[in-house]
Amino acid sequence: MVNVKTKNLTKFALAYVIIPWGCLIVLSRSIIVHVGNKSDIYIAATYIGSFVSCYYILFSLTKFYCKFLRVAKDVTTYGKWAIVTGATSGIGNSYCEELLKKGMSVLLISRNEEKLKQTQRQLEILGKEKGKVVDIEYFVCDFDNISSDDVTNLKSKLSQLGEDGGLGMLVYCAGIVNDLPAILHECDSDIVQSIMNVNMNGYVAMCQIVLPLMMMRQKGAIINVSSGSCTHPSPMLSTYSATKSFALQMTRSLHYEYKEYGIDCLAIYPYYFRSNMYRAKEATVIIPDPDVIVKASLPLLGYESEAYPYWGHCLLGCIIDKLSFAPTGESILKMGKRNRKRMVQKKAKIQ
Repeated sequence: MVNVKTKNLTKFALAYVIIPWGCLIVLSRSIIVHVGNKSDIYIAATYIGSFVSCYYILFSLTKFYCKFLRVAKDVTTYGKWAIVTGATSGIGNSYCEELLKKGMSVLLISRNEEKLKQTQRQLEILGKEKGKVVDIEYFVCDFDNISSDDVTNLKSKLSQLGEDGGLGMLVYCAGIVNDLPAILHECDSDIVQSIMNVNMNGYVAMCQIVLPLMMMRQKGAIINVSSGSCTHPSPMLSTYSATKSFALQMTRSLHYEYKEYGIDCLAIYPYYFRSNMYRAKEATVIIPDPDVIVKASLPLLGYESEAYPYWGHCLLGCIIDKLSFAPTGESILKMGKRNRKRMVQKKAKIQ
């Protein structure tokens, strides 16, 4: 059965992309056939068409090279240890598993110690199954209520890891979103503050801690999991998308600030994927499993500062940003209102 998100996006594509572009193509062909000197129009159209064709051929070849021929960096060359925040579930957990498979030891960071211990045991079992001799450690930290003692202890812990094989990578996956789409003044002020604390302040704090340690070794990598919602207006999720936009802007700037020191920085902005934030029953082209995002993002390190890592989300972003005839903000506002109504009705049935 087709889920609500797919239905909404299908309606959006039909109403604002396929039908308008189809009409434009038919109209253009009609003008060329019936107006003016045909030979002159055809010559001009041939030149324009040739130019556009060459552009897209070169563009396609470049993308093909980047996707299939460009050699991905070996993540173990950055250092022994990868730090993953939000490591106990979703995309954070997928990053832990993938980096472990590639031979990196992992420091898990989250606010729930029981979940951290459980994730640690699962990764240790996975490491044995894959024949990887790696270390798995954890550190309890709540980025919504991080204290000066937490920062001091975290600095001490990361300094120890720096001496034990080197601090190679930070993957910041911790994030909070409002459970119910809402306009700003209807959002709980505590939730708004938590979103800002975790999505922005926590990321800045982690970067300030790890970057000096990476600079000492002249190598390292930072990956920030942003969101496709930050690439365009996202009403009903305004605070969340704004904080993700902050993280995107910071990461792509850090990419240039620290490149000369051997530190690669990458921001990825996927749309929906299966996680605690969006509990889809099964994966689809639009809503993949998080491991699909992870595997697609790692080859981008050292080459890109920002990207849609997954092709389906890249196509969706292109449709929304480049091909739609509708104002993006208004379309997403309508989707947000429909989603809110559906979620309210669902909660009412449960109660």
